[in-house]
Amino acid sequence: MAGSLKHFRPPFCVFFEPIRKFISPVTTATDHKARRYPARIVGIDDVAQDTRILQVALENKGRMAFDAGQYALLGLDEAAGELAEDTDIRPFSIASTPQEPLLEFHIRSTGQGLSDYLVHRASLGTAVTVEGPFGTSHWRPSPRPLMALAGGLGIAPLKAILEAHLAQAGSPPCHLYWGVRSADQLYLDLSFRGLAQRYPRFFYIPVLSDLSEDTPYRTGFISEAVTADFDTLSGFDIYMAGPPPMVAATLPALLHAGADKDHIYSDAWSTTKEQE
Repeated sequence: MAGSLKHFRPPFCVFFEPIRKFISPVTTATDHKARRYPARIVGIDDVAQDTRILQVALENKGRMAFDAGQYALLGLDEAAGELAEDTDIRPFSIASTPQEPLLEFHIRSTGQGLSDYLVHRASLGTAVTVEGPFGTSHWRPSPRPLMALAGGLGIAPLKAILEAHLAQAGSPPCHLYWGVRSADQLYLDLSFRGLAQRYPRFFYIPVLSDLSEDTPYRTGFISEAVTADFDTLSGFDIYMAGPPPMVAATLPALLHAGADKDHIYSDAWSTTKEQE
């Protein structure tokens, strides 16, 4: 596997080490061995000018075993030649559940490299490679209520986690707080509102950080919204995904509100664009 990571550049997507000591090391009953698969793009949904949802099918109707919330490394097929060398291999969260036949990825262009290619140049049938699964912040069945806190494209793995949670009969209530800058970045807003109508135990709260926008949505930061809505966070399983500054800023507020650090799970990632 090491040979397949030769173009992987950690600075693009890096686990935020300073928060790691506060977040419980995750143990799992199911370990899925990472493998590399040839695949093709079979679905494209341009949800914003710089953001695209890709549906990817493994060749020969293959399936990758993974847990909801994990991520995979995407790259271009070697047939792309120099282009494949220039775009490298990048990690992207899997936004679909393990039961779905296709892998779903949410890609935002950083203006260069693989993400820019996948958003602006890739088309149906483009050959890619998928290597995975990776990541420890994945859904685990639990009798505890679930709290999902997403910043920006951190919604991708949490979408999979929430769908896996809701698919389990009798699962406890779950709450999603999705923080973005402006309303036009809520590209799954209608989807989550529909999910809330289907499942009375699912609560969806979008939060906008741009205070200058005239909006019916909540404004501020998700840490403020969560702690305003709950007297205590004790007893929750809490999943966080988003840029490291968002995760680092939210964590102290959660602990102060009584969250159990052994039940806070996060793989925090960053892109150049998210840090601007």
